Amino acid sequence: MMGLSKVNPAPRTSLTPNAKSSTSTINYAIWMSIGMFGKINTIEPRIMKTPEMSYNPAVSIRTTLGVGDGSRRNVQFPYFWPNYPNLMGRMARKAPEEGLPTRKMVGNRFYPMHPDPKRNGRTGMTRFVLVPGAWLGAWAWKKVVPLLEERGNEAHAVTLTGLGERVHLASKDVGIETAIQDVLSVIKYNDLDDFVLVGHSFAGKVVAAVADHVPEKVKMILYLDAFRPEKNVRTPQGSFDPNEFGSLKPGEWTIPLTEEILDNIGKDVQGADREWMLSMATPWPMKHSSQPVTLSNNFDSVRSAYIFCTGGGDPVDEILKGKWGKLDGPYKVIESGHWPMVTKPDELVEDMLALAGK
Repeated sequence: MMGLSKVNPAPRTSLTPNAKSSTSTINYAIWMSIGMFGKINTIEPRIMKTPEMSYNPAVSIRTTLGVGDGSRRNVQFPYFWPNYPNLMGRMARKAPEEGLPTRKMVGNRFYPMHPDPKRNGRTGMTRFVLVPGAWLGAWAWKKVVPLLEERGNEAHAVTLTGLGERVHLASKDVGIETAIQDVLSVIKYNDLDDFVLVGHSFAGKVVAAVADHVPEKVKMILYLDAFRPEKNVRTPQGSFDPNEFGSLKPGEWTIPLTEEILDNIGKDVQGADREWMLSMATPWPMKHSSQPVTLSNNFDSVRSAYIFCTGGGDPVDEILKGKWGKLDGPYKVIESGHWPMVTKPDELVEDMLALAGK
């Protein structure tokens, strides 16, 4: 087998800047790869038609090559590469049925992905659907999404109807069924499957109901300091008293985020983060709180994992001892308030990836 440790750099003069020759591009990639690694079965990803040619000395491409014995190795090209970043965007993505790895471009690197979910761990791509809790929109994941993508993963942050940038759609009729449909629509119209479905806070019941609808698409439910519906229960679950967040006046149908709530379950949200949250938070439709979900046996088959926050208001020690129901999956504990995506995004992402890989 040809060793991968001996690399003979290919000359960098085979193409001129700004040339527009697809043939030259293909020849350059193949010639450089063969020159470095000898016998090669496949070169991935494929190069598309007539990309513009340019050079950038900072380009570093991490990809996978099939070598002579049929095995696959991760390698990195620390050389000039044509058409940065335009050529990167034109790299074809192999169809899953071909059984070959696909690629995700992040920054100036390609990260390998694989259609086989068993290989989508810390060394591959994991797809996340992020459902925020009360008062929040997709904006709440602003610090988390880039950290996931930098590690070669894919993230879809959801905004539920009536919240965030969809606050103009708020009405008395917006309830838990609307929230469930919001997430199902993101899944459908982004053609998503084999994803980790993350539910924060009250959205634990939303993601549970979503998984009940499409269990074949959900790799795992990850409850982030969230309500956790019990399995093997066919009666309604997850009806909360809206007045636990403060007394509501007659006729009110939304619950505002207040300084008092932050002080109770998010003491670590301070300074600029606190100002940001209070400026972005939108009143929470009361029916999200009061309406329960009823789950079928579809839900029972979906794997679960948990992240608990010590300052989020729940008795974490008692939960871990099983006093609040059985945990049927792995868990992590973060020393934070109820919003670790704001106060501890790095630790949160590390825990999400660790649990997703189990």
